[in-house]
Amino acid sequence: MSTSAFQFSVRSPEFIEEPYPIYGILRERYPLYFSQEGYWFVTSYDDVSAGLKDARLKNSPSPFSLLNRKNVGRYLAADVANRLIAFLDAPDHNGPRRVITSSFHEFMVAQSQQRIEECYRVCMNAIAGKSEIDFVMEFALPFSVRCIAELFGFSNDVLQSLPYWADMIFHLFHSFPSKETFLNVNDGIRDFRLQMSDLLKDRAMSPRDDLASTLMMAEKNHELAFDFIVDNAMLICADAIGNVHTGLTNAVLTLLSHPQQAKLLSADPGLLPRAIDECLRYETPAQYQGRIAGEDMELGGTRIRKNSVVLLSLGAANRDPKVYSRPDDFDILRPKVTNLSFGIGPHRCIGISLVRTAFQCALSHLFCGDLELHLMNPRIKWLSRAGHRWPESLMIKIVRH
Repeated sequence: MSTSAFQFSVRSPEFIEEPYPIYGILRERYPLYFSQEGYWFVTSYDDVSAGLKDARLKNSPSPFSLLNRKNVGRYLAADVANRLIAFLDAPDHNGPRRVITSSFHEFMVAQSQQRIEECYRVCMNAIAGKSEIDFVMEFALPFSVRCIAELFGFSNDVLQSLPYWADMIFHLFHSFPSKETFLNVNDGIRDFRLQMSDLLKDRAMSPRDDLASTLMMAEKNHELAFDFIVDNAMLICADAIGNVHTGLTNAVLTLLSHPQQAKLLSADPGLLPRAIDECLRYETPAQYQGRIAGEDMELGGTRIRKNSVVLLSLGAANRDPKVYSRPDDFDILRPKVTNLSFGIGPHRCIGISLVRTAFQCALSHLFCGDLELHLMNPRIKWLSRAGHRWPESLMIKIVRH
């Protein structure tokens, strides 16, 4: 099969519905595939891992993007994007990431577990009288929002807005289908930024026992500027809501779709860390990460021109048969191999500890306690969004013993 005979698009309904057979073809025949849409798509574990760590592949917005530095001062979204550590390259990235990561982990280690347990109880109480729920909208999303609101110190009156604001931040990491979409994102980020700025200013004056106060210590110690803290606090919120909500939904779907594996977990809760890793490997919520070639370069023996878009497929790498035996099988007893769901290298996800703590809490109660869950409709409609993979809804039946 030649590249002209095989056509593939990350936006095609067939790919969004079932990407894994397509990944198999790409890994075997075109591990670095150049799309007619103008991007390189990378699928092997070794090449994706190498690309994530390669400083020549840049995170800064494309020269052709509305978020490019040339639009700083013109659009708030461009101002914010150019302060986010996710878009910064070394050496500008190194110091700020170290400070933010240190602040985040310091707070998580000291404060997270008990607070997340309380968030779980609140969310379960909200559905206590129900035997059937849409897990996405009635548990996973409210749980993720309440977790980050509790850790940051947001008041209850902004809980309804946080998912929308988080989605506006996520839009910064993908191409905009229209100028109108971009302007809507710009407006949403403005609202989020005002709320976050007010919260952080309040904590600067009156510190509390929350993550907002911990982050403001970086300004007090003259480590980071206030605007930088505001924008990256928004990023932490968006990442936390998105990763907990989508990852937990995929994990519950995967376990319920593999009842024998769920029984193994229920019989031995000590398997939970391995089950979490396997869920993240098997159904990766963020299917790829985008980079821009900062110079002419080679990756996996293929020449890539400067300013080319390179999509590093985490979902394909996590099913690479050269790394994982029986990669299309879900197996919580699988030997430990680092999956790439959170990335790897200098831009590895900051919020891993929060995601794992939230997963540990929720899945231990849902699968290792006195609840019995059943998948009501195995025919899943996946979110129609390039680069993301999770169900639009997930109807489950709950039996309480």
